[in-house]
Parts: sequence; structure tokens; C-alpha cells
Amino acid sequence: MAFVAKNPISINQRKDLTTMVGALKQSRLFKFKESFAKAAPCQNSILSWHRRFLDTGSMLDRPRSGRPHTSDDEAKRIYQMFILGPTSST
Repeated sequence: MAFVAKNPISINQRKDLTTMVGALKQSRLFKFKESFAKAAPCQNSILSWHRRFLDTGSMLDRPRSGRPHTSDDEAKRIYQMFILGPTSST
């Protein structure tokens, strides 16, 4: 099962965080909470995003390994095909 963050950080929020890397920790945490109304991620996450941006020029996540997540809508669609029977589902 893939890891799903409880409070995901958007790409724009990551960009803002990486610009704050040089700021004092307390002021950075306060500025993030003030800007986005949620707690900032840990220091290691911020530094990892900053390094990734410097290395790749991108803030996007790397592709995940393993089987992709199945949404509830997709699961319902598959279930409906199963109920209809194998001759109707293909």
C-alpha cells in the first residue's frame, strides 16, 4: 500500500518553503503557518525538496514504485463490471 500524507503539501507550498531554507527555523515555521494555516513539514523534508529543486529544477514528486493506487470510483466501476458477469465486462 502506498504512503499517503495526512496533510499533503502542494507544489506552491513546497516552493515557498524552499525559499525559506536560509531563515531561522522558528521564523520559517511561523511564516509557513501564517501563510498556509497548517503546520510546516519537518526540516528534513524541506531540505530534501530544496536539494531536489537545485538538482533537477523541479518540485514534483518522483514517480512511485509499485502498483498505482485505485480510487473509490475505479473500485466501484470494477465491482459493477464483476456483477454484470465476465461476458458483459469485457
